[in-house]
Amino acid sequence: MNFMIVITIVFLQKSTALNVVSAISGVRSSSMPSASLRQKNTTNLSGTKAVWDTVPDKEESQGSWQYQGWWDTFRPLYVRTGTDIGLESKLAGMMDLRIRDNVCIGKGNDQFIGETTKCCGPTEKTAVEGLLSMKAVPKNYSGPVVPGAVVILTVHHYSSFYWGNIDHLAEAALPVFNALSQLHDHGLISEMPIKGVLLHQAASNSSQFRNTDWFMNVVKLLGEDPNNTQVFLKDDLVSAGPRPGKNGTIINPICVQRAVILDRKHGGDKGHMERRFFSTPHSAFKIKRNAFIAFGLEQTMLHRPPGRMASMIIRSDKQGISNQDEVNMHLKQYLTDRCWSLRLVPPFKTPMHLKDQVALFASTDLSISVHGAHLTNLIWQPTGSGVLIMEKCGFHDKDFSQLANESGIAVYRSRQTSCMRLFSKPKLSQGKHIHELSQPFSPIFDTDLKPALDEALKDMESTHYRGPRCV
Repeated sequence: MNFMIVITIVFLQKSTALNVVSAISGVRSSSMPSASLRQKNTTNLSGTKAVWDTVPDKEESQGSWQYQGWWDTFRPLYVRTGTDIGLESKLAGMMDLRIRDNVCIGKGNDQFIGETTKCCGPTEKTAVEGLLSMKAVPKNYSGPVVPGAVVILTVHHYSSFYWGNIDHLAEAALPVFNALSQLHDHGLISEMPIKGVLLHQAASNSSQFRNTDWFMNVVKLLGEDPNNTQVFLKDDLVSAGPRPGKNGTIINPICVQRAVILDRKHGGDKGHMERRFFSTPHSAFKIKRNAFIAFGLEQTMLHRPPGRMASMIIRSDKQGISNQDEVNMHLKQYLTDRCWSLRLVPPFKTPMHLKDQVALFASTDLSISVHGAHLTNLIWQPTGSGVLIMEKCGFHDKDFSQLANESGIAVYRSRQTSCMRLFSKPKLSQGKHIHELSQPFSPIFDTDLKPALDEALKDMESTHYRGPRCV
């Protein structure tokens, strides 16, 4: 389950709606982004109107490419004034989007503070200004302009810009969806006209594209029509003016009617960027609903009543557990005695398409697994379901507990009793932290897993009726 992040532009058939199985089977036989594909859904700038009336539709200047300082040319999409609306503090994420009109996006100079930061990491502004450049669409420009709004998506996990992990992508994509969802729900924008996404850190020839379609299609869910949401990659960026492409094509700058960027706040002395997935479980439900519609999944599954299905998500790498068969045997007997069913989800020998992952987790009432990026799929589980995260000595999950809680999913933890006293003291080797996720792990069912299962099933059965109990 080593999911890798990258998004590619694959136009999928309307009749199958993001039907990844047919569009991408054969390990990504579909073509990668190209200028000709990218320009299919574009329009000339002349005659276009502002998508969101709260933002001016003309640039103040028509200067050259700007490598530094362009961040401040973006305006907040929404600024609260006076007492025009009573907002709860937890909805502050509604104000984290910035927007700019009629802009061309180009390559940066790669001068940014990234992995080497020892303290608090770069701010979003410092990082992204080195990765991208901006230029107002020239008055005499006759090239293509993407209509509507394009999200500039920067994957920024703590102080790292590593994009090859679906958890890292979720930290960038889900807050954008959440902010738009909240603004729309509160009547502050009339629509969510996202037409495209720029994942500027990813190249089209990256090997991660062969591993999964998760990233491409999750990002497409940011668009109002996922089937026609354009996705741009690093390959699409030019530094100045059009440039020749393959087969005699011309690659123009990515010029857009609206550019939207997430202004993620700095965590201060916490040493990382602030994280927020969803302000309310309702936003989590909406992106899940969008996925069901896009994939053509049965709506009855989206609204299915609480049940008694537990899924053990198995990892075969060092991040998994070494006595998996033994644990599975005890777990099956335990759940059978409680009138629950157990579904074993083995490691994928071939890529598991996002459609199948959505269906799997949407039909799960309790996920059981070790900490890992695969748990990003918790966003597809029903509200009121649960997850039991098996934690190793010296490691305390935060990523997926937060994602689950903000999605309306209960969190339970299984910890080894033999090392409980060491939990607040991670192991050190020559002064360096040992990454506990890759250490051997052999839980004892009765002492390490059963207490957490007792708690989880008791809570879940008392919260919702899940069908008849055992006699």
